[in-house]
Amino acid sequence: MEWRGFKGFVSLDVRTGQYEFIKDMQEGLDNATVVWTYSYGDQGFPNIQDMTYNPVDGNVYVTAKYQKDEKTDAVSRIYTVNKQTGDLQFVTELEEQILEFCFDYDGNMYIVTPYWKSNSDGTFNWSGTYLSVYDNNMNPIDGKKFRIKNSEKQDVLANGYGSLSFNYTTGDLYLTSLIAPTDGSSNYCRLVKLDPDSGKYIDSQTFMPGNQIIGLYIPYYTADNRGAAGRATDINATPNAEGKLSVDLSWTNPTKTWSGDELKELAEVQVYRKLSYADKCALSSEDIYANSVCVATVPATAADLGKSMTWTDNAPIDGMNTYYIVPCRVSGEKGVPDSIRCAAGVDIPGVPTNFVATVAGEGVSLKWDAPVDGKNNGFISQADLRYDIVRNPGKVTVATDVAGTAYTDNTVAELQRTKFTYTIVAKNAKGKSDPVESNTVAAGMPPLPPVEFPVTSADEADQWTAFENIGDGQLFEWAGWTNAYSVVVGSSTGDDWTASPAFRLEKGKTYVFTSKFRNDYPGVGHTISRYVGTSPDFAGMTTMIGEEKEYSSEYYYDANPVVAYEDKFTAPADGTYYFGFRISDHSGYDVMYFYGVDIEASYEHDLKAADLEIYGDDVVGGDINKCMIIVKNNGAQTVEAGSYKVEVRQVLDGGNSQRGVVENTPIVRPGSTVEIPAEFIPVGNEEGEFEFFAQVVYDKDECPENNTSKPKTIKVLQYGDNTPWTMRISDGDEWDAPYFPFPHYDNDDGSQSLYVKSDFTENTSGSNTIERIGYEYTTTFEDDALPVSNVTVWMTNTDIQEFTSGVGDWVEESTMTQVFNGNVILYPGKGYLSMQLDTPFEYDPTKNLLVCVEHQGTGSSSFPVQWKVFNANGARNRSIRYWSPKASAKYEEKAAPVLYVGFKPERNGITEVNGNAAGTVSYNALTGKLVLGGAKVELFDLSGKLLRSYNGMSEVSPNLPAGMYVVKARTANGMQSVKVSVK
Repeated sequence: MEWRGFKGFVSLDVRTGQYEFIKDMQEGLDNATVVWTYSYGDQGFPNIQDMTYNPVDGNVYVTAKYQKDEKTDAVSRIYTVNKQTGDLQFVTELEEQILEFCFDYDGNMYIVTPYWKSNSDGTFNWSGTYLSVYDNNMNPIDGKKFRIKNSEKQDVLANGYGSLSFNYTTGDLYLTSLIAPTDGSSNYCRLVKLDPDSGKYIDSQTFMPGNQIIGLYIPYYTADNRGAAGRATDINATPNAEGKLSVDLSWTNPTKTWSGDELKELAEVQVYRKLSYADKCALSSEDIYANSVCVATVPATAADLGKSMTWTDNAPIDGMNTYYIVPCRVSGEKGVPDSIRCAAGVDIPGVPTNFVATVAGEGVSLKWDAPVDGKNNGFISQADLRYDIVRNPGKVTVATDVAGTAYTDNTVAELQRTKFTYTIVAKNAKGKSDPVESNTVAAGMPPLPPVEFPVTSADEADQWTAFENIGDGQLFEWAGWTNAYSVVVGSSTGDDWTASPAFRLEKGKTYVFTSKFRNDYPGVGHTISRYVGTSPDFAGMTTMIGEEKEYSSEYYYDANPVVAYEDKFTAPADGTYYFGFRISDHSGYDVMYFYGVDIEASYEHDLKAADLEIYGDDVVGGDINKCMIIVKNNGAQTVEAGSYKVEVRQVLDGGNSQRGVVENTPIVRPGSTVEIPAEFIPVGNEEGEFEFFAQVVYDKDECPENNTSKPKTIKVLQYGDNTPWTMRISDGDEWDAPYFPFPHYDNDDGSQSLYVKSDFTENTSGSNTIERIGYEYTTTFEDDALPVSNVTVWMTNTDIQEFTSGVGDWVEESTMTQVFNGNVILYPGKGYLSMQLDTPFEYDPTKNLLVCVEHQGTGSSSFPVQWKVFNANGARNRSIRYWSPKASAKYEEKAAPVLYVGFKPERNGITEVNGNAAGTVSYNALTGKLVLGGAKVELFDLSGKLLRSYNGMSEVSPNLPAGMYVVKARTANGMQSVKVSVK
């Protein structure tokens, strides 16, 4: 994605960071101000280098590169910027190639330019950087061109965009840019204080890689005139050591005028104190005098120049005081002010120190040292200090108004064991200190299984303890880009361990530990050893419960499957235990990932609802939706077919309701998992989000804790607007790719993908009419949604088995059926692109399906979306992708996007209507429809849950599974109740 430059010209409140838009610099390409790219001779897009302010004329200036053509050297053009409109006005053109520039307080212009050194072959090398001075008419001053040298007397290169600025208070000159010496060293963002009369470094600050400062402005204070006294130095303010209301001030008088000349006389020094109600910082001398009062005028003479002076304020504000020291060359002529702050009287407490948390029995002992000084280095009374303590996670206040420097948190013993930190603040009558955080400590009651210790966030990863046996410096740590716990390993090095949070086991019981791992690189061997121990360290990891000595994978990165290990352990005694694993014996460089462990007790009879898989991220309220319920036999005995049932349940009104059930269930052998297709009808008249979960009902079950799956929050769509998902087409070997169904890279891009007839064997809808399709994605952007214009979808039945040529095998769109055209939106993060087809497509189950998706409109010049694809190792090329030029830029690929399909549901007919339906509500046996006659109608199941409502419709054909329903209609004759039997 090309950055087209500055977003806008704004005015900025430097106190708050709030800005006011003056000109949108991207309002139409012809008016954009481009930073990084420009065209020869194009002044519609001046390549802005720097912006500065001239205090003499009050104008804002910018400098920009300009190059007439490729045979002409680039020059610099200087413009003024209208502060009210943001419009540019040309001022002059210089042959120098300006990188950064600024004006001193007298209007002289300072510029930073490259120093080019000629070679014998006529070429030039960039060999340094100049600092040059121009007068206030923008003419160069003779003898004022210096090569900038660092403290090692090396030439430097000021790369990229930066800024040059004077501190008008002091006359100091600062340069910020990506700067490197000419010896080939790396460039870093640096802030350099330069001698304006030589170009030499006075001081330098280097920032971490990745930082770049492209603008610099320094607020300043002024004197009455340039010949007035410069500022005082070495200012100190010392509050009374016993908390009484007095402040001792000291300072060193100046020896220079504001302009930098020798100061030859001094009449007095004025001391101003900021008013108590003035709550904003002073950004100018005018701000100072408007918001402060002169509390002292200390007489002085020329003999006091450069010498120390003192004054005591015996009536300061009780609290924070800001003083301004103003030297006066002659009486009443204000020099440059400078300030210092001090708390008089009793101060707010400073922070407690040495705050340490340790386990003490079942509680946590907290100890700390009291602050010695106030937050503002003022006086505090130790006897008046009190402390508040908060426990995290959860931000739970565990103690307030603690008088000493120790406390024990005994309430933690009642909580599930995890890792905690504590924060403490000191307080007195004046206020609270800044919070201080303790070390991390593991405490609380360890849980009994079933328990899960996932690693899907940084907070969860922090609960684990990582350590190593071989000191290669690599430890397992949270890897946010993959949502896993990871470690980098090298060939023949690394012996990396990790231990879980604590849990409790009961003597004589057997437990199953399911842990999950993955790696990045194919063919690299590892040993993965699993342990159970009594402490999270080497000494405690004594019992190995499983090991694979030759773990490796075939593919790269996410294409490698997550491997799950099931290990059993019988507890020798009641107590606290830890699960641990060791990664070792590496045959090459690799990255190992860990995804967590589940711990469950082993029973004779234990059937677990492992998961509820719902296609896509939505279901349709009041309609038949399909899903998959995953059931695992954790017990030692076989569970016979039909001896249990599974349910889909929806959380409603604080409880939950059965929305679907399967009683004809398959056999499940010990340790095995079965997938059970199910249908369910969600409740929901209006679009919204609800939680759904699976439940297994088994009379012999000995572990009710795992009879329900984790709830999933699913969007429920309104009935009639969308077709429920029927199936998800994939081979299970999935990864992410940017091309399919369209990359949004160019202004014309897309793909064609094949789905063979065997892909549709799971279609149990009873229909071959495709009404809805969808794709799964993860965006590479995090902020605003991405609107995508003009997306078109075509479909056709075909005998094509694979693509062998991207150009030659492309199927012309005119030979297919257009089923969708419109605009779509891709939302940040993980999501689903759903398209309800404009024209339903009749799929021929004896053929393959070809889907063509194209996007025509503004592209991103990058790949903003990673789509979920499959067929990484398939025998056939399933897809062709393209972007402009479409005629030639087509490429065949094995991958095809995972496809969500919604087939038209087979509508169940109403076979019987019971009750008095005279007058309005009745059943039409010929059409199989319910006649409503325009009445307001609500349809309920026998549990009383509302499934659908209609208003003003003459007749409907509800899609209902077999069962009994109640229709309530409000008519002119009153309320009617009709019982409907669906078979």
